[in-house]
Amino acid sequence: MKTLYMNPEIATTTEPTAALPEVLDVSQLAQLLRVRPNSIYYMIEHKQIPCRRTGKSYRFNRETIMNWLSGNKDKAA
Repeated sequence: MKTLYMNPEIATTTEPTAALPEVLDVSQLAQLLRVRPNSIYYMIEHKQIPCRRTGKSYRFNRETIMNWLSGNKDKAA
């Protein structure tokens, strides 16, 4: 399994979910998780993160992602 590293250049000191919309794109999710966008694409490719594809883009429901992060897979599905 690939190890994902946090990107200190995009890390923030404020509450990460405060300014984010309900539906996130890859760059917004990368900012929330403090990883590079390529790490998000890796997780999508390996079905490690819940997402929806809209055309050529991927979208993520913020509440689903927060449940996924907390390990609550029932609500993340």
